[in-house]
Amino acid sequence: MRRIPVIIFGAGGVGRALMRQIMTSREVVAGRNQCRFDVAAVLDSKGWMWQPAGLSDEQLERIVTLKSSGEALAGQRP
Repeated sequence: MRRIPVIIFGAGGVGRALMRQIMTSREVVAGRNQCRFDVAAVLDSKGWMWQPAGLSDEQLERIVTLKSSGEALAGQRP
């Protein structure tokens, strides 16, 4: 299976929606297209979270929750 690294610049409304879409459709896309989108990094204006092999769904959900509550990624760990 082909792995496609994704970097999300901005975790506002659009960035969070994209993260949710990647998480919820991961299996469908993998089955249909034989590829997997791995979010390697998420950046906002104050910081970033990065994982070379791709952030887990739990980590992405944590980022979505942080950004939904107005928190910055600065000082956060993956």
